[in-house]
Amino acid sequence: MKFKGAYGIYFCSKVGEEVAWIFIPLLGVELGLSYLEIGVVMAAYQIGNALSYSFFGWLSDTLNRRKPFIVLGCFLSTLAMYSHLLISDLPSMLFARTFAGLALGAAIYPLVAYVSSSKGYERFISLLNAAGSAGWLVGSLIAGSLSEYELIFKAALICFAAALVLSLLIEESTEISVRDKAKVSFLEVVKRGKWLYTSYYLRHFAASNIWAVFPIFLANLGANKFWIGILYSLNCGVQVFSMNLAGYLAERLKVEKLLVQAGIGLSTLVFTAYWLATNYLQLIPIQVMLGFAWGFLYTGSLIYLVRRNPVERATATGFLGSTISIASITGSFLGGVIAEVLTPSGNALVGALIAMSALLISLKL
Repeated sequence: MKFKGAYGIYFCSKVGEEVAWIFIPLLGVELGLSYLEIGVVMAAYQIGNALSYSFFGWLSDTLNRRKPFIVLGCFLSTLAMYSHLLISDLPSMLFARTFAGLALGAAIYPLVAYVSSSKGYERFISLLNAAGSAGWLVGSLIAGSLSEYELIFKAALICFAAALVLSLLIEESTEISVRDKAKVSFLEVVKRGKWLYTSYYLRHFAASNIWAVFPIFLANLGANKFWIGILYSLNCGVQVFSMNLAGYLAERLKVEKLLVQAGIGLSTLVFTAYWLATNYLQLIPIQVMLGFAWGFLYTGSLIYLVRRNPVERATATGFLGSTISIASITGSFLGGVIAEVLTPSGNALVGALIAMSALLISLKL
């Protein structure tokens, strides 16, 4: 299979990311953090992502290199996971999560550019995304099966160490010649995708206000750690299918715009359903719908950007990653405030209303 090394790197990194991330809010509660402080911690990771996604994506295009950034990101992520073993209070948690965000951000979009450098890139992008979703699935199951935070963070460290080994084995991409280094400015790339970036920002702003306290929301509905892991993994499992379906549709029918709009529309329905839920078992079909929403939205967006930025692929997709991260930062702050003032279920209602505005803007694509 072409790019199998890249798929392995993405899979391992997403397993590690999910394992380390999923119970951070609950660990924060056990350490005595407020909902607002938990929101700050969740935002710290995204701050690191936002800075590194765009910078390393742009640098990867400018230097016409992919592998060095993939290796660097995997190496730093391994170190970052070790720092999670030292978490004992708010400052140490902020440091560990910020470090992790900066580290992983160096690798992700050079990796997307790496697999999108050949004909039939729609299929390769969807397979990469599916590998990532499978990683989230496995990570959710691993995290749900481990009872101690130390074991959880050691598992994440092992995953990133495996990704580092794989990154050393891949060959540098050679499909793009030296003369095809990035030709337009960063701002021009952003301008090309302004409506996509704006609608994606609003959708993910809405979502992140929910994800900031989502494990707590699930616990309030009666879910234990095992069921929290199951509900997360269900979403990720569906994404493995929906990512591939989205790639197939985009390659054959060129419907990446419709995929983006469908993803935002389904997200609006999901957030509304969260607000109406009264028991964690009711979320089983909702998580299935969420899997289709994210699979269509993310894969459709990447293909939309790569198709319109054939040379500046890492820059365009990297800024999408930064857009997601900025939305996560602001959304996490909003989520902490709303949960503090109202309840975690109130986050879902606010999210649904914001997602509606994102859907309207996406019609401009």
